[in-house]
Amino acid sequence: TTPETLASSPHHVVVDRFVMTPSPVPALGGAACDPRSIALGTRHAVAATRAGGVYTWGDGVGGRLGHGDVVDRATPTRVRAADDVFDVKAGGGGDGGARAVVRCGGDRTVVLTRDRDDDGVEDGGGALYAWGGSGDDFGVGGGGGGSSAEDAATRWTLSRIWFSSSSSSSPEARITRVSVGMFHVAAVSVDGALFTWGEGAFHALGHGGGG
Repeated sequence: TTPETLASSPHHVVVDRFVMTPSPVPALGGAACDPRSIALGTRHAVAATRAGGVYTWGDGVGGRLGHGDVVDRATPTRVRAADDVFDVKAGGGGDGGARAVVRCGGDRTVVLTRDRDDDGVEDGGGALYAWGGSGDDFGVGGGGGGSSAEDAATRWTLSRIWFSSSSSSSPEARITRVSVGMFHVAAVSVDGALFTWGEGAFHALGHGGGG
């Protein structure tokens, strides 16, 4: 893909330069943001801050930035749909609630909450949310994964991924770890179960057969 090809798309912002030395990202500098978790995809990035905000930037194709569209962002832009999930107050603060661990893979972004109790102690596990992707639902939302406007709107904004639990006391498994590849995802629950989903080529999911 050449810069000329990218420039032909109305959604792409082409910056014709490389940054060859480590340089600060002004929009996420200082104690007001204080990034605590960052992840890099092929053409996009995501950061979660100490205050609980989630920011994305880069290539917006497939809704991977979580803003409900496919438009590129040249600078970190807050994912407002995540604010309620992570209990972020309007002023950008908040001392309690969940915190986020972020992961990227191809045209998708995954966020794992780190829930805390009233004393600020992580209580073990959390919920998993995702956005982005095209051609399949990748565990996100409505289950159709089609190309309709409704399916696209589901994929382009934050949606929760649900897991079944082996515990009789809870029908929902809480997740402790997550890893995102280009085409598939793996997550581990608090009771030690390993979940994989996505593309099963080359037996990548470990389920036997091709998927």
